[in-house]
Amino acid sequence: MDPTSYPPPPAVPGPPDPGASPVPPPPADFTPPPAPDVPAPAVPAPVEPQYAPPPLPEGMPPSYAAQTPPPPKKKSKTLVIVLVILGVLLLCCAGGIVGAFTIFSSDTEVVTDTPVDADIDTGSEAPVDATTDDAPAVQTGGRAEWTAFQPALVDPSIYAEPTAAQSALIDEIHAELYPGFDIEDTLAEPGGEDADSYYPDMLYVKASLASDPSVRIAYYMWTDSAASAAAGVHLTADNTESYETLAQSSSGVYYIYDHENLAGLMEGSVDDRMTGALAQAEQDFPGYVAMIVGEDGDNIGVVLTRWDAFPDLELGLVVTYAPDGSGWTVSEVTDW
Repeated sequence: MDPTSYPPPPAVPGPPDPGASPVPPPPADFTPPPAPDVPAPAVPAPVEPQYAPPPLPEGMPPSYAAQTPPPPKKKSKTLVIVLVILGVLLLCCAGGIVGAFTIFSSDTEVVTDTPVDADIDTGSEAPVDATTDDAPAVQTGGRAEWTAFQPALVDPSIYAEPTAAQSALIDEIHAELYPGFDIEDTLAEPGGEDADSYYPDMLYVKASLASDPSVRIAYYMWTDSAASAAAGVHLTADNTESYETLAQSSSGVYYIYDHENLAGLMEGSVDDRMTGALAQAEQDFPGYVAMIVGEDGDNIGVVLTRWDAFPDLELGLVVTYAPDGSGWTVSEVTDW
């Protein structure tokens, strides 16, 4: 081929051979196959953003990522006080004493409730029966109502002699609240603590009038326990009722006392009519202690009990004394 010439054009197919068999048409009943069902492309669901955890500190083993978080810190203990309410003597001018004396106990917290912690729940076991050989002798004599009044004595396992610190506290508080009275006996009901709460100590005091020992009273007070004071948890005004007062000792111990049950005999303001009626009570109810004293016009109302039963704050006699011109006479005696 001449190198200067172009290659021939590609061959173009000619017309079909007239002698070839034509492609037969489809039969009359022919149905074309359906088109394949092609699903529409799936639209991916929106994906929430995933936040990768922070990288592990260098050198930290992989198991660190699977560790559970530490438990939350335990909440601070609170102080619980189980209320023991003597109530206030209400006197009725109709000639008698209407005793509105109710003993309330919570629990707990009050917590009150003695767990090893203070709103003082004593968890009291059964009281000691006054008829057992180990029980202290119960003084008898006086009026028939007093002879018949033989309450179960408190369980001595619940109570203890006050510690030196508690005795010093009692001396300080007593000198302020009842300066005209001499202390005859004391008891302590320890508070303490449990997993969630502190419980205050409860102190009981028996005292007699310095100028006339036949005039006897008994009262109680709540105080910070050693455990709560060491932790900086103290009694507060929220732990008081309307008839109670919160105060602080010279050593920083907080305490709560009742300012109504013996109001006429407190803080050096001794009511002579009350002491006269209580002096007569020694003749009628020998060995008594008065836990509530009040006035009803010319009459004097007294709730009295035996000292060995006083810490239970539950049983007593309500006595109405009426003046008889030369002294005092019992006009009514009822159970409290």
